[in-house]
Order: sequence, then structure tokens, then C-alpha cells
Amino acid sequence: MSTFISSKEQLHTAYKVGARHFILEDSKVSLRSFSDDFSSPEFGKLIDLANEARDLDSTLSLTANCDLLVHERHYPILETFVAALREANISQVRIQDQGLIPYFTSVIPDIKLHYAQEIGNHNVKGAAYYAKFCAHQSLSSELTYVEINEYTKLDSSLDIQVQGPLMIQYSNRRFMAGKESREDDVTPSTKYAHDKDYPGREFIFHDNPHGHFMYVYFDRCLLRYIPQLCELELDHWLIDARGESLEYLETTLRTYIAEQERYHNNPDNWSPNLEALNAVQAVAKRDQKPGFFRANQTDRGRKAPYADVPENAQLIGRLVDVIRDKWVTVECETLFSVGDSLYISTPRKNLITMEVKKMRDLDMQTIDSSESRNFVQIPWYKGMLSKSRLFKA
Repeated sequence: MSTFISSKEQLHTAYKVGARHFILEDSKVSLRSFSDDFSSPEFGKLIDLANEARDLDSTLSLTANCDLLVHERHYPILETFVAALREANISQVRIQDQGLIPYFTSVIPDIKLHYAQEIGNHNVKGAAYYAKFCAHQSLSSELTYVEINEYTKLDSSLDIQVQGPLMIQYSNRRFMAGKESREDDVTPSTKYAHDKDYPGREFIFHDNPHGHFMYVYFDRCLLRYIPQLCELELDHWLIDARGESLEYLETTLRTYIAEQERYHNNPDNWSPNLEALNAVQAVAKRDQKPGFFRANQTDRGRKAPYADVPENAQLIGRLVDVIRDKWVTVECETLFSVGDSLYISTPRKNLITMEVKKMRDLDMQTIDSSESRNFVQIPWYKGMLSKSRLFKA
């Protein structure tokens, strides 16, 4: 399990629950960092973090994050960063800009490079090319499970993000800094925008001296896909808890480690752990969804044998757990309420129509709508199957 670390508190928290690969951050060279190390030109904190980690456990794997999209202005700070790498004896650097491959290999010939493909989708031939120069690669979060499976055939060390925020837009310009801000103002700022068509969807906008970032309204969460993750045999699962609480970091790491162990102990009888999902949702600020890991409406090439629904029907969720004659659990995509008429399209090409007469949350408390909830339960109806899709009529 791998995660980002920018403080000693995060280091000790992550180590306590079992993480053993740490990506050490200093915001001066970490594009998406939520810490604030911009004022000091030095990298003393990074060196201290590396020393603290080795004092905890000399076998820990340490990588320094340097995922800048490099402009000419960055080279002076990169020289200071390289000196800190030597002093801290850190031999792995995580980069996002391919132009840093020749830079680091020229100034530190023995450096191991970790190439993160976060700025967009990629392809297997490209990954095979970069494997010649980079010991490890982080695959894009926009790849589906089927596509990731093709990458695992390469002779390369790989990871994917299994938990955390998804960036959907970046600009080098600080759109939120304002005309009255000084050029030397390094204070990060965060604002939120609500989708008026979908109440509850809150998009994050963040500015720091590296530029402007927009994040989707949910966290990527692959807790329901532990078997598929284990089958991929990736070298690391990456949990991104940057900008979140220590409780979020601890809970997500502990939960993924426990669910991975639970699957390995009994793979034939594994099923999603709703208590684990609830524990993560309880400490998160956003909804928890798988993102593009599974094929969805934007991936037209993988059509499942589902029954057709009317064109104006709105997808509201999927059935993730079905108990005959009792309750079924819905993973919500958007809002629906008691009294709504639904179409249920099953994997067996059956189409069920029903009215929602009751609804409850996972604490078995009666509710009137799914607002602000990732999972709700409604009464079982004949023909309902796990993985059925629910649409509002």
C-alpha cells in the first residue's frame, strides 16, 4: 500500500496501520500538494521526513514527489531539490513531466524514476517505451479494469490510485488569485461549486502557486472491486489522502489493507463489505464512487446484456446487494425519493417497473430520499438481481 506523506503525523499514522511505501511531498515541487511549504526555499522538511521514516523502519520504500509540469522558472528550485535528494539519500523520484527523465538521469545517474501518467490517458506502447527509463509507472485513473489488464502484461512495476480525489482540469494560471493579489502571494485557496442540475454534487476548485485545479465531486473508491484489484497483481495500490484529515488517511489505509487480507483468506466467498464502505464514507467529505475503473456510460464499447429503457429515463444507481423478500442496497449515482417510479434493467435483459414505497439508510433509519447518501436500501421486488441498473421514469 502506497500513500503521500507531507508531515510526520501523516507518516506515523500511515506506518501504524501498515503502509510501507511513502511518497514524500514538499509543495514547492509537488503540483497537487495541499500542504503549504512555498515560503521556504529549502527542503529541510523533506530531509527530516526521510530520516524519520528510516528511524521507524529501515526497510521502508521512500519516493520523493516531483510531479511538476516544468517551466523555465522551475530549474533553480529543482537544483535545490536535487541537493536535498542527495543529502536525504532518496533514490526514487516520482515525476509527471517526461522532460524530467533526461534531467534527473543526467544530474543523478543512479536515480530510479517513477513516472505518473496523471495528466491524461495513455497507451500500452507508450508505457512500454517509458519502461526503458522508469522503474515504476502510475497508470492514469481514466483507464478501465479491462485496459489496465493489458498494461500488466508489460515487464514494468505498476500502481493505480484506488482511493482519493480525481483531478479533471489543470491550468498553470491561478484563476482564483484575483486581480488584487500580489505576484509573490503563495497562499493556496480552495472554493466549491455546486451543480444546479444535480443537488449535492460539489466540485472542488483549488489554487496554489503551481496553478489552478478542478476536482470531480466524488472520491475514487475501489473497495467494491477488491477481487479485480488483486487479480491485476499490481505492485502498489495508491491511496491519495492529500488535503484530507488524519482520520481519513488512517481509515482508508486500514480498510484497504483489511479488505485485501480478507479476500486472500477466502477469495471464493468474498463480497463487498458495506461496513467498510460506510467507515470510509463517514470520514470523507465527498461521495465514494469507482470512477472509470468500471465501464460506464462514457465507455460505449462494453455493452452489457441489459434491457433497454426509455430514452428520457435517468440513471440513478445500481443494485450492489440483493436479499430476496427483504431489502436491496442501491449504490446511488444521483438523487431519488420515495414515490418515484423506477425502471430496473437486469443483467438478464428483464425490465421491471416499480414505485419506491419505502427507503432507509444503512443504519436502518427510515428516510424519504437518497440525498447526500452513497448507499440506500429499498424493498425487494420480484426479479431484482445484483448489478441491475435503476432508472427514474
